[in-house]
Amino acid sequence: QNSFCGEIPAFFGDLQNLETLDVSYNNLIGEIPRNLGDMSSLGEFSAVSNQLTGRIPVELISSGSLHTLNLTENLLTGTIPNSIGLMGSSIAQRQRRAIWLRDNDCFGTVPQNIGKIPDLTELVLDGNDLSGTMPASICAKETGTTEKTFKLRLLASDCANVDCRCSAACQCSR
Repeated sequence: QNSFCGEIPAFFGDLQNLETLDVSYNNLIGEIPRNLGDMSSLGEFSAVSNQLTGRIPVELISSGSLHTLNLTENLLTGTIPNSIGLMGSSIAQRQRRAIWLRDNDCFGTVPQNIGKIPDLTELVLDGNDLSGTMPASICAKETGTTEKTFKLRLLASDCANVDCRCSAACQCSR
């Protein structure tokens, strides 16, 4: 935790060898720069508990190297991009992948192709304005409970709006 304020600098996108970018628990505002998706080595991006706005950049989540995305507790809006199914597509299997979008203002349905993400271990979507059904591809994922598993072990949703009880990994919220 720092006391950074303002926008995420766009020049971060030029840092080609950076593997982890964690700007969590600051006072950052504005949109996530699209050019973060140009970071060919970025595996983990975390911006928890800021005041980031706008949509989740397609360029970031369709980056083949990204395996962990945590945007919990921001002011992000819009739908979850369909290209999220490409997340981590250029890295080897047996690399755990996690998506945390808890407590934002995202709306729409959960993209069907989100279940195409191999080795997805955590998918946390509660605290948004999502609706519809949990994709069958997520419901069909094998589940596990240990931290070392490559199986889905956490699936969080507002079950009144998007029921995740089709999976043993489900944790209903609100």
